[in-house]
Amino acid sequence: MKTYKNTVLITGGSTGIGLELARLLSALGNKVIITGRDKIELHRISRIHKNIETLYCDLTSEDDVEKMILKIHSKFPQLNVFINNSGQCYLESKEHLTAQCPDILLSEYLAGIRVAEALLPLLEMKQKATIIDTSMLTIGFLQNTSIFSAIQNITDSYNKLLRHKLRKSKVEVPDLQAYLFFDQNSSPVIVALRLIEAIYNKNRGLPSFPENTYDYVNTAGFSQNLNNQVN
Repeated sequence: MKTYKNTVLITGGSTGIGLELARLLSALGNKVIITGRDKIELHRISRIHKNIETLYCDLTSEDDVEKMILKIHSKFPQLNVFINNSGQCYLESKEHLTAQCPDILLSEYLAGIRVAEALLPLLEMKQKATIIDTSMLTIGFLQNTSIFSAIQNITDSYNKLLRHKLRKSKVEVPDLQAYLFFDQNSSPVIVALRLIEAIYNKNRGLPSFPENTYDYVNTAGFSQNLNNQVN
């Protein structure tokens, strides 16, 4: 995957890891599209970050997913990177009760897989395309539970099958697990930085970010400039 001039779709991109990934990828010169369920937050993000497009989509709604896929095909045919970051619904719930509703959580993860399948024809038309699954990073709070194990088994099995299916194609499905070293309590921005490192450079260090890049939003607990974080 090249470091800039990609068109990237990130599901669950209005909060947490997905949002930090969107900011970093945008800062690197990529066109970024994010999905989310909070229309007010999506509007705020689109005003602040001009290179980030926002799409409302409830991944648990088949109708919403179908509309999103049609919009991607018509408005962003140049899409060449899909980051499956499903599972953010628990962050958007005021009472954070998703863990008590495993069917809802599981349906969102399965929706991420449906999105990947629906985008395959578009991605396979590109000279080079990438599918990245970060979904398991979003549910560290559910470790050692049966729903965590179920989702892990489903996503791991799907990614292995997808990697095998696309082994002779121009669509890359990288396995980033070996390059990710962080505590489950790490802030979203730190996880996003390490994901960028894994995606772009593996063991070669972080990419060069433009000077005077946006300050981190304090949801991650940082106020210093991005360059101070990288250096």
